[in-house]
Amino acid sequence: MKQRGQGFSFSNSGSKKKIIQPIVVILLLTLLFASFAWVPITSAQDNPPSIWRVQSLENERTGLTNPVGLAFSSRTGSFQVLEGKSASAAAELIRLNRFAERAGTARIAASLRNPINMAHDQRYHRLLLIPGASDQLLEVREGTGGNLSGLSHHNIESWGVQQPQGMTVDQDGNLYILDASQPGVVRVAPGAGGSLENATINRLPLRQALPRGIAFDATTGHLHVMVPAEQKLYELSQAGEILFVRDLAPFDLNDPQGLVFAPSGDQTDDPSQLSLFVADGASQEASGQIVEFSLVEPAALPPGTVLLPATLVRTIDTSVWNHPSPDPGGIEYLAA
Repeated sequence: MKQRGQGFSFSNSGSKKKIIQPIVVILLLTLLFASFAWVPITSAQDNPPSIWRVQSLENERTGLTNPVGLAFSSRTGSFQVLEGKSASAAAELIRLNRFAERAGTARIAASLRNPINMAHDQRYHRLLLIPGASDQLLEVREGTGGNLSGLSHHNIESWGVQQPQGMTVDQDGNLYILDASQPGVVRVAPGAGGSLENATINRLPLRQALPRGIAFDATTGHLHVMVPAEQKLYELSQAGEILFVRDLAPFDLNDPQGLVFAPSGDQTDDPSQLSLFVADGASQEASGQIVEFSLVEPAALPPGTVLLPATLVRTIDTSVWNHPSPDPGGIEYLAA
């Protein structure tokens, strides 16, 4: 910096020094402030952050035509799904195990106008929903067997949520509500025993316009917010800093809605490995689906591995077996 100043101000004329020195000061101040300016981490990355499609849980397997709300219960190891339908006096909650098999249904005595606003609280074993009006929150308790019972109403007008577009809960029971109006995330820290009446409320502003869907990743402590209009997935720190931006355009999603992190659907993966599951709503061309994405870089072959040519001999369709296996994960050879 000193050498640069000397270089710009070098002159045998005193009058030129007086003119050039203020320019040098302005330049130095500009460089100083620029060094503190926010720069997305992705702009400095040589390689884009990893995201790849693991599988799609399609209508033929799940029976779901238009999934919108998506939550996961670690107690039962199952998903809870709400479909986007016309408002009715009661909402049907569909339970799927990790292999897309139906494990039961439950009815909630409430009209849910925007099913995306649903999240499961693993700490206090409850399902939280915003039925439509942003001044009400519903709480449904989960029993040890996964049965849902009881329905409590909470007035959340003081939380300042105007246009909820997704919910998620972290491992400590803190609730995050994505508010698309003046985009931001409303963080709700419950009081003693999970009380929502004595909660502490904070608002985190977002730069992204028209966000929809939010999920908390327990392995990193980061929030993930989708912006369908941009076909982008933003990974954020809990302070709102953009850490990574992932491009979703190559995956041709119909109408992405709810997001949730849950254990990988591949039984050969480490049980602690989480995937991002996206409820992809129906379009005029196709039924809805639930898509599993991995944010973990795929394992590479060891250095020096020799690739040999191969020829396809036979394909066995396991889904047509008597006791179908529509989603096999892993294979083993038995010498006997």
